Amino acid sequence: MEGHRYRQLLELLELVLDELRKRIGQTYALAELVAAYDESDRWARELLEERAQSPNWPRDLPVVLAAAFNAFQRGAIDYKP
Repeated sequence: MEGHRYRQLLELLELVLDELRKRIGQTYALAELVAAYDESDRWARELLEERAQSPNWPRDLPVVLAAAFNAFQRGAIDYKP
């Protein structure tokens, strides 16, 4: 069961990461990522309503958004660890 749940979360994460790539491109600053985050609840809901295979995606949305933006921030041109 845990493996299935993990795969569901990965599927949702990949959908959100793909959408982020489309929205802000390959070269971006943290400010652009923040702007995408400000609107993410709306666009991520629309995206997952349309494309998610998991019926549980609404409860997973906060975790998936946090993971996606955490991973994506590291690619910003002005990111400093």
